[in-house]
Amino acid sequence: MKREKLSQKLFRELDEIQCENNFGLTQIQKCIVLCRNILLEFKKDIVENNFRNKEKEIYFFKYIKPRVLSKLIYYKEIHTIEVHLPRVQKENQKKFINQHLDRYEYFFSSHIDFGQYIQMNYTHFDTYYFTRKTNDQLPVSNTFFPLDDPEFNTPGDHLLAQFKAYGQVVLYLKKKLTTLDAENNSKSVVTKQNLQWTGRKIELIELIYALHASGVIKGQKNGIKELADAFENLFEIDLGNYYRKFLEIRSRKIERTKFLDVLKLCFIKRMEKIDE
Repeated sequence: MKREKLSQKLFRELDEIQCENNFGLTQIQKCIVLCRNILLEFKKDIVENNFRNKEKEIYFFKYIKPRVLSKLIYYKEIHTIEVHLPRVQKENQKKFINQHLDRYEYFFSSHIDFGQYIQMNYTHFDTYYFTRKTNDQLPVSNTFFPLDDPEFNTPGDHLLAQFKAYGQVVLYLKKKLTTLDAENNSKSVVTKQNLQWTGRKIELIELIYALHASGVIKGQKNGIKELADAFENLFEIDLGNYYRKFLEIRSRKIERTKFLDVLKLCFIKRMEKIDE
């Protein structure tokens, strides 16, 4: 339970950082430090208390640790990408991004059996993948992580974290490609407006979900992602994990439509002022 609470606290803190304006290298570094600290907490707790049974051990290394470790891998990956991304030529940027996408595609295809095992929710190899081994039991691997600390690693926990992280990085890079394509499109009106969203990101997310629910905007796919991408391009903003923020909006006990209520009030006041 303590480990679950630690991971949930981490995800809330990461979301808060992700929602900061001008999310960049400084914020990414903060996220990396937070993830590292939680993993150190996990390790210390396991060394002191271990697991009550094999089922608890499997649950931790299959569900709890990979979620946190995947965040660490994700932020380290995008930190490396942002540091080395070409700054001038758009075509060089696209080439750089596509090279990274090819690398992730190679990773997924190289571990297709494990990916299928996870995707199909199989459990028959869980004891092998998600319980710790002694040094002489560890498989030969091209990664140093299992050998780094056999008491805190299993043959599958890091691999599972990579699957989760690289999937998110792929989405991150594809979004960058979409933005670059929009910037290169001479007919694009969006990139010429120079509009800036000055409110909180969660307020924009509330507005996006409200527009989507109303059905007043129609597009090719008519999905929440399509609408969110359009607003991100319009305001040149990264909304982060907007679905998680939507869950936060849903969980409000009062004023569930806080921002929409403010918009309504402001609009009424504007009309009343004109009527004076």
